[in-house]
Amino acid sequence: MFSNAVFSKFIDSSILIDNQFDLSHPTNKIMLSNSDGRNWIEINDIIRCESDGNYTMFHIKNSKPILISKTLKEFVSRFSMFNFERVHQSHLININYVKSIKSGTGLTIQLDDMTVIPVSRRKKEQVVNVLKLKKPLLLHAHLLRYMKH
Repeated sequence: MFSNAVFSKFIDSSILIDNQFDLSHPTNKIMLSNSDGRNWIEINDIIRCESDGNYTMFHIKNSKPILISKTLKEFVSRFSMFNFERVHQSHLININYVKSIKSGTGLTIQLDDMTVIPVSRRKKEQVVNVLKLKKPLLLHAHLLRYMKH
């Protein structure tokens, strides 16, 4: 078992995923801590995460954003099993909230909260492949619109 000092280190950290010691039964909650306190958030309620240097802004459905002092990179692998995709150096999005995609000068994704997120050129192929698997009807509608122009 863990000593009190080790356990306290986890409790005092800025992020704690409930049941993190048993990955065979992951839960869908995350604790985000900042100067306003600790907030337990359903991971599926997170629309997107946006990098701001050494901070990450969490945009959450039906809630105000939460800024924490961890880099975006620290969440990419933790959230991958929850349908999140890093589409840009500054953006990690929840694929479940993708409303539409648009190509023009570059690929952009509109989320359900009406935010438009740029997809980096380097990530474009990967993002399109993920959308093919997880949102095929959305991608099909985009291709139909693109072919009409």
